[in-house]
Amino acid sequence: MTITKLKFMKKLIIISLILICNNLYAQNNSSPEEFYAYFAKVFNEEKIDEVQKCFHFPYSAVVNGQITYLDNPSIPTVDYDALKKTGWAFTRVNKVTNVAEGKNTAVLVIDFSRMNKNNQEFIRLKNIYTLTKEKGYWQIINLSNVKSINEDK
Repeated sequence: MTITKLKFMKKLIIISLILICNNLYAQNNSSPEEFYAYFAKVFNEEKIDEVQKCFHFPYSAVVNGQITYLDNPSIPTVDYDALKKTGWAFTRVNKVTNVAEGKNTAVLVIDFSRMNKNNQEFIRLKNIYTLTKEKGYWQIINLSNVKSINEDK
């Protein structure tokens, strides 16, 4: 093989690797709604590593008036053991509303239900998710629990 062919092959390999790396993260070039659909999927599949990648650190949450602040990505954002103790088997997304979107920030209101193993809803919630696109792809930077929709019944 000539030196010219070797240089060409080397460039081709480098370009291929760059393209592959750009597409490794499933949320690249997605809309906030597409990102949330992906997040809900990996959340339900309990893919902890993929769920963690959906969060930007530092991350904060306000749930039932309790503030949680995480700045260490090695600390899981979801406690599946505690969630399962409530009877949770999976989460069903009822509605996603994009209330505001800029180039690098979006705000989604998510109406979702926690479902048990018998496919029965045991609680319906409405959360606000603030997303950031600081790293080139959407991530959750804040979650705020607004209310249980069951309270309206």
